[in-house]
Amino acid sequence: MSKEEKAKYLEEAINELNNAAQRGDAAAKKLLTAKKFADGGDFWGSSSKEWLYDLATAYYKGEGLRRDFEKAVYWYNDVYRGPTDINGIDKDAAYALGMCYLNGEGVEKDYEMAVRLMKAAAETDEYGGGDIKIIGNANAIKWLQENEQ
Repeated sequence: MSKEEKAKYLEEAINELNNAAQRGDAAAKKLLTAKKFADGGDFWGSSSKEWLYDLATAYYKGEGLRRDFEKAVYWYNDVYRGPTDINGIDKDAAYALGMCYLNGEGVEKDYEMAVRLMKAAAETDEYGGGDIKIIGNANAIKWLQENEQ
């Protein structure tokens, strides 16, 4: 997705959050406050990876924004594929995307992609041992895929 499309999606999200905040939605107010803080007071500045993850989660859960799995997947993907820190990919975004692929929420159900994303998330463990929950979920998904009728 181009920078222009990303800016358009971000503007739509901000507008939707502003409308919800004006109606008294506490989750929208909290997300807007966090956005301003993340950008150092520059509301239209470059958003932090953490804030974009929170935006994706707000779309996923329908908290502060209307529930929209496709937009959640878009923002989770943006965080997952975006600039990385010294620890590599964003583990939380990779896991959330994996769950979307597992459940067919915002994307076509794809067990193989779910396993790949969850294993990628597990491999980001800074101690090198992998996240047991994520590895367990990835193995369970793989078993389901192999045994699905």
